[in-house]
Amino acid sequence: MSNTTITLILVLIFFALTIMDYSRRTFGVQLLQVLSLGVSFFVAKEYFLPLAEKLELIIPFPGYSMTSDFSYYPDAVLTNMDVIYYRAMAFALILVGVQVIKSFILYLFSPSKYRKGQGKVLSLGGFITGFITAWFTLFFVFAILSLLGLEGVQGFLSHNSVAEFFIRRTPFLTHEVFNLWFAGIALAI
Repeated sequence: MSNTTITLILVLIFFALTIMDYSRRTFGVQLLQVLSLGVSFFVAKEYFLPLAEKLELIIPFPGYSMTSDFSYYPDAVLTNMDVIYYRAMAFALILVGVQVIKSFILYLFSPSKYRKGQGKVLSLGGFITGFITAWFTLFFVFAILSLLGLEGVQGFLSHNSVAEFFIRRTPFLTHEVFNLWFAGIALAI
């Protein structure tokens, strides 16, 4: 099986599981999930640069050398891949942090995050919120993987049309996120 086929199967399984989980949730939880994604994005957008500078001192940049071959980035940005990597990691850490806080708040204030009845409106809302959440998550997973200089990761991503679709064609996120990560270094992909 090709890398694209494996990726497609994993992506479809992830979408199915996420949508099934979200279609069982109450309307308030569904609404809070979408709002928390937006809030986490804007918090990350505001605070990722100062955190990226601190991460450079803590986290090593894995697998990078001047001979590293990145599937989605031109050679002109290779000298600054570490800066882009730390920006991406800071962004991701803030996103995850806000989601953890959201989960904690849900746990404290929600007696049951799953509903008992089967309403069509709630199922549709669950489908939409599950789809948005799965897409949002997969975009960031593929985007961060594309920044790793590890030969195995880059080999997996090269000529992988599913990963390329998420990285280059996600509405709003592709343009906005890569412009933030590449600001002052190069034009986004």
